Amino acid sequence: MIAEQAPLGFLVAPSVQMPALRGHTLGSGVQTPRLVAKNDPPMNSSVATMGTSMPQRKSSVAGNAVALFVYAALAARRGRKSVRTGRSLHAMGKQERKNTRAGGRLHALAQQEVASVKTDKEKQAEELRLQAASLRESIAELEAEQAEAEKNEQLKLFKTFDMDGSGSISVEELQHGWKEVIGKALDPSMADSLVKEFDANKNGYLEFEEFDMHRLQASFDKLLVHRDIAELARKKAEEKRIAEEEIQQKIKEYNETLPGNDDTGIIARLGSIAAYCLPIWDCARLGLPLALMVQLLSGSSDFLQSLDFFVTTSDAIPFGSLIVYIFLQWLSDREELPALTRYNLKQAALLDIAIAVPAILADASGLIPDQTVGSQIWCVLHSIGFLVLVSCCAYSMVSSALGIAPRAIPVISANAVEGIAGKPPSLEDIEKDSESSA
Repeated sequence: MIAEQAPLGFLVAPSVQMPALRGHTLGSGVQTPRLVAKNDPPMNSSVATMGTSMPQRKSSVAGNAVALFVYAALAARRGRKSVRTGRSLHAMGKQERKNTRAGGRLHALAQQEVASVKTDKEKQAEELRLQAASLRESIAELEAEQAEAEKNEQLKLFKTFDMDGSGSISVEELQHGWKEVIGKALDPSMADSLVKEFDANKNGYLEFEEFDMHRLQASFDKLLVHRDIAELARKKAEEKRIAEEEIQQKIKEYNETLPGNDDTGIIARLGSIAAYCLPIWDCARLGLPLALMVQLLSGSSDFLQSLDFFVTTSDAIPFGSLIVYIFLQWLSDREELPALTRYNLKQAALLDIAIAVPAILADASGLIPDQTVGSQIWCVLHSIGFLVLVSCCAYSMVSSALGIAPRAIPVISANAVEGIAGKPPSLEDIEKDSESSA
């Protein structure tokens, strides 16, 4: 089989055909191949020994010997390689077995270590459970001891409050015991509130089962806070009432008196009356339509001539009304002047400004398409404005002559007072003043 895989024809001369190998039996019973020519017919042993000539047999034996030698060399070489390969494989297998045994030992050690760790943890867990159980028992014992101590302390305190030994505490006994234990007096209303709060059976007394000093103190603190809050609210309400009374008093003073010099002598009164000459002078022009109507109805021109004098005088002095108005405003700001005079100067200046209202409305009547209706409205507005302004001036002059500030003109009087006394007082202003003073 080996000869079939590795033919030996390359070892023979080119002119000699390499015979095939056929087995020969060598000494010691070893079967060896022999060379057989390609064209040799198959033959048995008798034909091989008898049917050939001597020269052919000699050449065949020589070829077989060479082939056998070559084959033996190759076989030896291959055998050595196989031996080396086998030895390598054997060494590898041996090393693998060593590794396998080492891995097994490591695995066994790891399992032992895991088992040891599990055992240690179980021991630790058991120790912890035992410690926890011991702690719970200790805590329970301490709680029981503490509860017993608190009960004894409560009983001692209860006997301190229960002065007559009746087994219950009345409102008076609570007051007396509170003073003795706490060191502070307990007013009757607070003591009554505490008894009502903890009196479970509603018999008006505190029995031992209802008595708890800690709860009584906590409830007392809460009631004290509520009482303080109520007291604070009462004080706030009282302060607000006082502030409202104060503001009402200040408003009354603001409306009835004027700040500054309270002189109401003859000079102060004359100066107040003279201040209204400016609005009368300027409103004379508004009264011309009324004066014409009076002349037509009565036939007298005295009223018309009087108004015409004021109008002519006003036209003769350029910016005369403006100059007088600025002078009145300057005098009204002089704080050394009597308050009555200052007030009338301010009010006269405001009345002079008010003359523009009916004049503007009368001029607006010119926008009406019907000229007759527009003229009638113009005359009516001028006449009404004249009468209202003259009436205001007459009232102010009479009141000033009496030494009384004329403060009944709507809008005008309020602005005149504010011009010399400032804004009227309010509750917010008083609160701000109290905060700033505090």
